[in-house]
Amino acid sequence: MPKSLKDRNQAHEYDVIVVGTGLCGAAAADTLASAGLKVLVIDAGPVLTSAAFRRKPPVKNLFSPRHQLFRLKLLLQGDHAGAFNKFFDEQTEALYVKEKAQPFATPPSRGFSWWRVRTVGGRGHLWGRVMLRLSDESIHQPGYEWPLSVSELTEHYTHIEMCLELGGAIENHPEVEDGQYMHERTLGTHEQTFRAAVERRWPTRRVLVNRVAQYDPGPLSPLMTRAMSTGRTTIRPQTVVARLAEDEHGAIVGVECIDTATGSRDTCRAPNVVLAASPFETVRLLLNSTSKLHPQGIGNSAGLLGTRILEHITASAMFELPKKSRSNAPRLMPYAFKLNEEPQGFYLPSFALAEHLGLAHGFGIQGIFSQGSGLCYIGTFGETVPNDRNRLTLHKTMIDEWGIPSAHIDFDWSPDDLRSFEAAKIALDELLAEFESASGFKVKRPVTTQVYNLHTASRPTPGSNHECGGARMGTDPKTSVTNSFGALWDAPNVILADASVFPSLPDRNPTLTSMALARRACTELANRLVAG
Repeated sequence: MPKSLKDRNQAHEYDVIVVGTGLCGAAAADTLASAGLKVLVIDAGPVLTSAAFRRKPPVKNLFSPRHQLFRLKLLLQGDHAGAFNKFFDEQTEALYVKEKAQPFATPPSRGFSWWRVRTVGGRGHLWGRVMLRLSDESIHQPGYEWPLSVSELTEHYTHIEMCLELGGAIENHPEVEDGQYMHERTLGTHEQTFRAAVERRWPTRRVLVNRVAQYDPGPLSPLMTRAMSTGRTTIRPQTVVARLAEDEHGAIVGVECIDTATGSRDTCRAPNVVLAASPFETVRLLLNSTSKLHPQGIGNSAGLLGTRILEHITASAMFELPKKSRSNAPRLMPYAFKLNEEPQGFYLPSFALAEHLGLAHGFGIQGIFSQGSGLCYIGTFGETVPNDRNRLTLHKTMIDEWGIPSAHIDFDWSPDDLRSFEAAKIALDELLAEFESASGFKVKRPVTTQVYNLHTASRPTPGSNHECGGARMGTDPKTSVTNSFGALWDAPNVILADASVFPSLPDRNPTLTSMALARRACTELANRLVAG
């Protein structure tokens, strides 16, 4: 071990503190521990037991009123966000943060669905598992360029895809690069009919096999398991990080913590801090870390922290395939901890520019036509225009159960975003009609879908679980919060390793790229520390 690293270990028990144990925190911990560093990983929630991941008994009819009773009750209670969240059910309800204990605010006229999970693993337990690589074209939009090229993420994409057991099929699509597939996936029978019909009708639309992580769920993700296996990673659960800790010179020396079991407070110290708490929680933590030297919060000397928060604009629908179209084979019922488990499903890259739809940005489409369960789902994720008016600040009076100021989320769709939403709805109707025509089937719309269509008829509530931004990376401290490796311009030993650093949100699921950025940032940090 280099002398400089040995000396550092004598002064501190840990080389790096990582805040957050979700997928990005796990990628950070794995990278740092594998490089020989001692890592403390802190999370606000408990470690789940294996029992939490047990499958529910299968149901005969996924669309029966009895099975949909949970969601119907939520609708009657006015909880539209819960009713339409595909990860939210009787089994997972207890994992989500209760807003009474952890409130956040929005302007009266603009809501926001911010889904939070406080357990070790976080929302990494409940995600769609779709992993799509970005292209240089998607991150170099004029005015919102990322300070790197996709080639700088390639090795990190590959590592993560292998560890999370990516499934897919070689497609050779020019805009959506193939990943490192560990499992083969194909289109189902109905999806093959759908692809043939769509590509015959619209030469500009390609139907690809979706790319999905296929690792088995459990208390720790594969990357966190790798980090723990090094013997150099310690997890401290049930610990809320309230703010960054400073010394008398304003240097960051660790984090101030609250034990959620006892309420006691202490400071965990390390010469480097990596924040992977989820984009909005990372921004909230930085804004709350005020001092004489950082009166607006650490990382906010240019006044940009919390600005340009991002979300996908979504349109989606769930339908029931007719019974005659279903197989008699054993069914894989939807399982919140391993969504998209069936080895099928499709993805359509954006065709908005090719078809001259007149949109500022495009939207991708993904879905599944399950011959087993009868589920027919199709939905869009549209890129939105970064806007300085969309921002997260700290509420002046509202606090959470630990006395920490709550987030105030002020987000609104732009006219360009709403045009994209209307175009996406038209595209979904066109695609479904083409499938019905080609298959001879007529799909049925459940009550929840009918209510969803009414609720989002003109203006959807933000909440795709893809919130990003608020601490964008760049090349200039005057126009960005971090450098290209997520290091704060104001405090270079603080690294942001989640999607808070996104300058823009392309029309694809952000998880794979946020993990790749975390691994890239922590590789650079580890190289620096080990080299002394």
